[in-house]
Amino acid sequence: WNAGVCPKHTNPKSPCSKCLHRGWEAINPKILLRHLLGSSNPVGIYPLHPDGTCRFLVFDFDAHSEASDPAQTRKEAETLRMICTQLGINCLVERSRSGKGSHVWIFFKEPVKASTARQFGMLLLNKGSQLVPLRSYQCYDRMFPAQDQTEDLGSLIALPLHGASLTEGNTAFVDEHWNAIPDQWQAMKECQKLTREQMEQYIQTWGQELAVETGRLAMTSQYRPDPWKQNSEFHPEDVYGTLTIILADGIYVDALTLHPRLQNQIRNLAAMANPAWYENTRFGYSNWNTPRILYTGSDVDGYIRLPRGVLDTLKKRLESSGIDYWIRDKRQKGT
Repeated sequence: WNAGVCPKHTNPKSPCSKCLHRGWEAINPKILLRHLLGSSNPVGIYPLHPDGTCRFLVFDFDAHSEASDPAQTRKEAETLRMICTQLGINCLVERSRSGKGSHVWIFFKEPVKASTARQFGMLLLNKGSQLVPLRSYQCYDRMFPAQDQTEDLGSLIALPLHGASLTEGNTAFVDEHWNAIPDQWQAMKECQKLTREQMEQYIQTWGQELAVETGRLAMTSQYRPDPWKQNSEFHPEDVYGTLTIILADGIYVDALTLHPRLQNQIRNLAAMANPAWYENTRFGYSNWNTPRILYTGSDVDGYIRLPRGVLDTLKKRLESSGIDYWIRDKRQKGT
């Protein structure tokens, strides 16, 4: 940015699309080489093409404050990697430039509509919630591209393999133990790309399966399931024995006797969309340090801990689903 003319020096929220002085520098091998060697100006990319298509999808997991534990972003990114593996989808997991966040990349063989890619991503999260326990939603931020279409540039994501960051183990693709993969280029070469036909087949199959769970029509334009939605029905077969609830400083549900699908549905009771995130998105403001999902639960020694306020809702949903449960009240002596 030229300090003499760039509006961002006086108004950081000024969009580049409305700048009268903008001029684009063409990408070339020298710029890419500087990025790989560690230039102070790393290269980023706007995934959304002018025609509304994209060539990849990235799930962004961020530690939203200085006090946040970076290990949590790793756990959530690793859970998504596990989901992709179980569903036969190739992905690459990257430790972000700060070292505190994580990116999960899925590549396409050809340009696909961003709306299709984003619907695929949402369904992937929902389908995955039936397969593995999702411990938390606190670090999942957004997908790139972040819009279906835009008259602006869309949202920027930094490219991996920035030289200076790589020396600290960041902007690198990592294995399941979170060690940098020795040959980054080979890892990218071996990562199989999804075709448009494969993606559309996944959308159709998962959409129909999830429609049975939620009672919604699978292929309407409004079908945009989110993993924190609370409208899916509990299933008695997801409980092994009798479900146990303990009342103490919160509600403790014994998760060791529950199928991952029901575990996640119970966690959903303590999750809600963050209005501040959507307000920032609407006005085009940065969502750094603003989580998309507010989650007030936690996992403690095999129990799902929920706030006391959801007890009535939990009981009603268990009873309407025909699931047997019993409650132990630890707040009183001798019980």
